[in-house]
Formats: sequence, structure tokens, C-alpha cells
Amino acid sequence: MRREAVEMQPRGSRAAAAESPRSREGHLPPQASFANTHAESYVFTTEGHLIPLSTAFHGPGPAPPTDEQLSAYGVLQLRELIARASLPHGDCIEKGQLRERARLAARRLEAERRSEVEARQAQDPRKLVCRTPASS
Repeated sequence: MRREAVEMQPRGSRAAAAESPRSREGHLPPQASFANTHAESYVFTTEGHLIPLSTAFHGPGPAPPTDEQLSAYGVLQLRELIARASLPHGDCIEKGQLRERARLAARRLEAERRSEVEARQAQDPRKLVCRTPASS
């Protein structure tokens, strides 16, 4: 039996790392991998499993502020609320204009929240339960 000479290199050497099938980061997948580009939708376990996150069990977001609460908001908070409702605020020069736009934003956010609650109530709860397939 003929044995070929294999040149052994120390584990930590640069040549061994360059020939390694793993990425330079060690055990981490490359930045463009599916797990990295969709990281907000999955949990990566220590065993290497990707578990999809479902929003089916999330409750509706926080209730938008009332008119009384809006009167205590500063300019930055008003702008953030308006932006959260995807409304423009660049044309609002005075704080009163921002408050009026924020009231409109709060009404829009409340309508979206109500429609989300109604859609969740209309779902069949049996579809939200994880079941194992029946064995045949």
C-alpha cells in the first residue's frame, strides 16, 4: 500500500485558514447568506436550526396618544408620531401645525390598529396552533 506524503500545517496558521472551507469569521455564515439577510424573521438556535418567527401571536401595537397627551409632546415626539403614520411633516412650520398633523396621524394609527385587531379576531384560532402531522 502506497502512502502519499501529506504536508501538515499547524491549526492556527494562515495557510490552513485559507484552505479551510469555513469563512474567515469562523463558524458564522457570510453576510449575504439567507440567515443574515432575513435575520429579523428567524431565530438561529445554538444547534444550528433556523426557526421562523410568526407574527400571528403578537398583539396590536400600543394605542396612539390622546389629544391631551399630544398637547404635552415636544416637536421631536410629534415628528416621530407623524413619521410612524407615514405622513409628511416638512411643510409644518409652527408647532400648532405639527400638533394638527399629529392628531391626524394618531387617528390613522388608531384606524390601522382597529383593523389589525378585527383581522386577528376573524382568524380561525385552529390555524394558529402547531400540530404534528398525523401518522398513517
